[in-house]
Amino acid sequence: MDPWATSLEFMDDMAAIMRNGILCAIGTVTDPEVLHNFVSTGVVNQQNEVIASYVGDFNDTGKQYDSAVKLKFIHDKDAEKFISMQEKLLKSTTEPQPIVFRSKKQRHHDVFFDKSEYAGEKEKFDCFVGLPSDQDKDPFMTVKMRIADVPRYQYFDNGDYPDNCSYFMYGDKKSVFLFHIPTKSPDFFQVIQLDGPPDGVSSEEVEDLLLRYGTEVEIPGISGTPLIVAGEVQDPLTKNKFDITFVGMNGEEVKSKVKIARKIWFAGTTM
Repeated sequence: MDPWATSLEFMDDMAAIMRNGILCAIGTVTDPEVLHNFVSTGVVNQQNEVIASYVGDFNDTGKQYDSAVKLKFIHDKDAEKFISMQEKLLKSTTEPQPIVFRSKKQRHHDVFFDKSEYAGEKEKFDCFVGLPSDQDKDPFMTVKMRIADVPRYQYFDNGDYPDNCSYFMYGDKKSVFLFHIPTKSPDFFQVIQLDGPPDGVSSEEVEDLLLRYGTEVEIPGISGTPLIVAGEVQDPLTKNKFDITFVGMNGEEVKSKVKIARKIWFAGTTM
């Protein structure tokens, strides 16, 4: 047998996958109904798709998830209105707030799935500028979306902080995003856009294969334990350029330098 396939590390990975599946399945049945918010990247591709990151909460049983989703606008006019608002925000003289999707369905699983399949065209979202409160009932638009992909769906397991700061990398050859992977309270959420794809994400057939599926990356030299100053979690990405490491094609360890194009959102006080 392949030695890698029988290694203890592989067994640990399999155990983690099974445990996450069990925890998510339990949540599907026992989660209370709550409002679910998703911070959008603000970038709509040629297929009218936009990626968004779920706003989890360690202190709320119904929101104890780390997930990412690719949403597709059903109607062109909705995509155009979204793009127009995003352009307006980016031209603002102040630090722009992200556009946030709030789902109509109130259980995390039900937002994405209808029984065992993607919910398709059935999900509606209210759109807000910035993170809305539960009492906010005034979205600037309500849209019908198709669930195009759910590349990450993890339950908060309150494990130990990793040695290095970890992110989930997802996107395509034109737009690449990093989403911080929260571990336990206190921690932080962060969404950033890179200026281009890193080295090591291509196969012989597809130049952005790992980006399309999504993969976890680490930032060597930045601790996975959050830095807290005056009671608030700090942004660890103080430099515009840094190295990331990840498992590339054929299990090869990859180290690549990346550059931040845009910091979309950071929240370190709600954890």
